[in-house]
Amino acid sequence: EPSRWGTGPDDAPSSITLPGGVPTYHYDVAEHGTATAIPPGSSDVTNTFDDDSSSHWSVSARRSTIQYCFKNHSKHAVRLYTITSAKDRPQADPRDWQLQGSDDGERWLTLDRRTKEPFTWRQQTRVFLTRNQTPFACYRFNFEANHGGNMTQVAEIELIGEAEAAQ
Repeated sequence: EPSRWGTGPDDAPSSITLPGGVPTYHYDVAEHGTATAIPPGSSDVTNTFDDDSSSHWSVSARRSTIQYCFKNHSKHAVRLYTITSAKDRPQADPRDWQLQGSDDGERWLTLDRRTKEPFTWRQQTRVFLTRNQTPFACYRFNFEANHGGNMTQVAEIELIGEAEAAQ
């Protein structure tokens, strides 16, 4: 007999389309932009945006920042994002962080804050929803704590936005 798992009325994920809105195509808008990391001396931060979860970024610090700015100062409203844990060192997974947006790379607005987030498996991709509807030229992740290690690492980050960039 087939399982009834996932068939309940509350089992389907909620829609990211606003009430009365028309559904739009969403994809990873982090293409051909510039990624930077603080503190300096970390591994190649572009690994975090290369669409390959077998590569990763790491830094010998519990607190760190990854910043991504879109090419040609284009702007995107990121409403979803994913973070994928690396293939080893679960203690280095991010646990607490903020996602922030900026148009100038100087003034930042906090769009999402997470605490005590688990990554149960290696190379696990987790999806996070924000209430952001404002397009920004830059986004950054302030990783404030990990799961107890002396370093922090991430395999992949995706910034999910609508198919057309806002003007």
